[in-house]
Formats: sequence, C-alpha cells, structure tokens
Amino acid sequence: MYNMCSEMRGFLIKAGQFLATRADFLPEPFIRRLSKLHDDVEPITAAAAQRVVASELGIQHLDDIFECFESDPLGAASISQVHRAKLRKSIASAALGKRHRDTWVAVKVQYPDAENMMLNDLASLLILARFLQRYELKFDLESPVLELQSQIRQEFDFIREAANTERIRSLVLGSRKLRARIQVPRIYHATKRLIIMEYLDGVPIPQLEEELRRRRVRIPARLERMLERNLMDSIALVYGKMLLGKGFFQADPHPGNMLVLQRNWSGNRSFFTGTLAYLGLVEPTIQLGLLDFGQCKQLTPERLRQLRALMRAMYRGHHVAAAFFDLGIALEREPEFYDPNDVAILAYSMFDTRPLPAGRSISPFDPNCPLKQTPVRHLPGDLFFVLRTIQILRGLQSRMQSRQCLNTSLAKEWCGRWGLCAD
Repeated sequence: MYNMCSEMRGFLIKAGQFLATRADFLPEPFIRRLSKLHDDVEPITAAAAQRVVASELGIQHLDDIFECFESDPLGAASISQVHRAKLRKSIASAALGKRHRDTWVAVKVQYPDAENMMLNDLASLLILARFLQRYELKFDLESPVLELQSQIRQEFDFIREAANTERIRSLVLGSRKLRARIQVPRIYHATKRLIIMEYLDGVPIPQLEEELRRRRVRIPARLERMLERNLMDSIALVYGKMLLGKGFFQADPHPGNMLVLQRNWSGNRSFFTGTLAYLGLVEPTIQLGLLDFGQCKQLTPERLRQLRALMRAMYRGHHVAAAFFDLGIALEREPEFYDPNDVAILAYSMFDTRPLPAGRSISPFDPNCPLKQTPVRHLPGDLFFVLRTIQILRGLQSRMQSRQCLNTSLAKEWCGRWGLCAD
C-alpha cells in the first residue's frame, strides 16, 4: 500500500494519509508505515524545486534573494514540499524590518503537474465511489467525492492558502488560551505555486517518538500521560474554535501538519516546568505549530447553527436524532422507521470521538458498524470536511496511551469544558 501510494502519488497519497490516521480500526504496522506519507514521500529533485522558486519569484538565481537554500526538504507530501532557506540580510531588512534581519524561512514549493494528476485521480475515484456505494458500503460516497472535486482546486492556489493561514493565525492570536498553545506561521510572500513563510522549529508528530529516542529523552510514564492529555487538549481547543467559532476551519488535521515546537524541550524554563508538572504542581503545556491551510472550509451561518445544535444534543444526550436529521442527512428509509437510539449512535460515530457502546465498531468494514446498520443514503457535501476532520481527530486520539484521551468526547469538551456551542 505504501509503495503504491508513494509511486503513483496524486490523490493516492492523500488517501494513504487519511488511512494513516485511523488507528481506531487499522493495525499499528499499517499506521506506522503509512504515516510516512504525511511528510516523507519521495521529493522532486532540488534542481526542479529551485526552478519553480526562481520562476515564481521572477529571478535568474536563488542567490539574488536567499543567502542559503537547503537542498534536502524539511518534508514532502501530496502536492508540495518544503525547504528551509535563509533570506539575504538586505532582503530581510527591507521586507520584514530590522528585527528580522537574519530570518530563516520555510519555502513551500508546489510540484509541477500535481494539479492535473490530482484531478484525474478524483475523476477515477468518483467511478470507484459509485461502485463501492452500490455493492460494498451503504454510505453516500458520491457526494463527498464531488465536494472534494470542487474544493481540491483551491488547494493548488497558494495565494488563497496564504490568506487562509493569516485568517487562522488571527483567530489564534485573538484567543489567550490558544496563544499559549498554538503557533501559526507568519506569511511573508505568496504566489500561485510558492509560499515563503516563517520557519517554525519543531518536529512533526509522526516523527516525535524517533526524535525523542535520538535525543535520548526518556519521559516517565506519568508525565507522558499528562503530556498526551495536554496535546489532545490543545488540538481539541483549536479545532473547536475553528469549527464552532466562525465556522472556518482547516480540514486536513493529519499529524504531519502539527509540529511539537522545539521550545517544548529546550531551555531551563521548560525543564523546570516539566519537573513541576511531573510532581503534579502545574499542568504541562505542549506548544504546537499548525501548518498547511490549503484545504480550509467555510460553513454557512445556518450550517454552523445546526452543527452547534448537534454538539449540544450529543453533549446532553437528548434529542440527538432530531439534531442529526436537521443537518439534512438522509438514511435509507424515512426517520420514523429508525430507533432514535440507533440514530444517536450513528451520530456519535460520525461527529464525535467518544467510544461506541459495547458490540458496536467504528470500522466501516465491520458488520457491527453503525454505518452498516443505519445506512446513509445522502450526506450533504458541505458536511464532508466536518466529518473528515472529526474522524481524523478520532484516529489521532486512539493512538494515545492515556485512558482519559481514549475516552474523550469532543462534544463534551467543546460544549462543556470550553463553552463553544452557545447559540
């Protein structure tokens, strides 16, 4: 599977990335191997990447702007790769101000012909979705693929991605709780196929275990569980603020887009804070860098109202079926033919992260999956990215060792703890 995705590239890399997040029903060896697709696929050559940079910036030589441009990318994924570079002092001073004189930046470069390949793959995927929907999985797969086709073009417009990044960055900076936990890079320059942004020094979540081993860092089990809880707290808070605040959210929350920042383990203050946390005197705080805002979704005010209502219903455990149907989701038969409890379990499986009742499975290939027992005939297209985001968060949560993480309900966190679901 890994070889097929990495060799054929295009949408298969995105499909592999999604599967790599589903530790809730895929075995660990699959997760471990497919996770490399998040940021470690075979890159294009340094020369090819530099040609794209020179073309987009309208220069003959990279030396005109960059004092240093590292050949090996920091990461490579489905449509682009990122290189670290250092701006010339004169360029940094003129463009960014004196305090940015020696700026290291991250340069995101889009692969040539990636857009055509992706759109062709999606056309093929639509044929496959119709086949699976008819013979294998009783779920509306056609609507999500059509939504993907309409949205995916936006991911190849890096000017739009830069605007998305600044919008999410403003949301983070506007919240005291988020500022302490989340950092979004500052955008310096963007073209259709290139973004120059602030370099965030950190380690992607999939590489964290290996990095700690390389640094010979051993975290006591008790502190590790506390850090896991804090990590999920930060992720739940920022996605709750995005989804349920203004209804504008990053729809690709895979672990490769999340960096554990260097400051978490450097400096005396971090060590002192870590010691106090281990003794139970303070709550540890994981500082995350959030990247890649090419795939963002804006919900309408009415859809946002409906989504908040569903979250409130799931949090309180009342009228869940009514709130679920209010989203415009249609099952195989009319609502009156279904037990409201079965519909509620389906809603929890799709739009929350809490464990399902005994005997029910989240795996879409298990006969005890709610999707098998209450088939979805139609899913409104604009809900696909909401569903996808929550399912990725469910998979990420399931990899945690902390029992508290494993039993977390996003509806409970968002409505109860953070108060994000008010009318």
